[in-house]
Amino acid sequence: MFTVLLPALLLVSGPFDGSAAEAPLTFDRAELQTEAGRTALYERVVDVATDVCEAENQNGMMPTLSIRICVADTVERTITAIGEPRLTQFHASLSVSPDSAANVVHVALRD
Repeated sequence: MFTVLLPALLLVSGPFDGSAAEAPLTFDRAELQTEAGRTALYERVVDVATDVCEAENQNGMMPTLSIRICVADTVERTITAIGEPRLTQFHASLSVSPDSAANVVHVALRD
C-alpha cells in the first residue's frame, strides 16, 4: 500500500497560517495496472480533493469557484505526485477539450 497526501490549494479569504490542508490517500500499486483500477483511483483522488477543498474553502468569498479551482489544482498535483504514466495520461485526456484547441480543467468544471 502506498499513501500520498493531497495538498489542497488554499483560496480562503481572511487570515490563515499559510499551510496547505492535506488528506491522505492510500492505494495499492496493483490498481494502476488496469484501466478500471486507474479510473477508480482517479475518482477517489477527485472525491478526496473535493472533500478537503470544500472543508478548507467553506468561508471563501467565492466558495464555488474557489472549491473548483482548489480541486483542479489538488488533483493535478496528486496525479503528478503518484507519477504513474498511464494515470497521468488518463488525467490529461480529461483535461483537454475534445477538439484539442485548448486545455481545460475538467475537474473544475464538473457539477
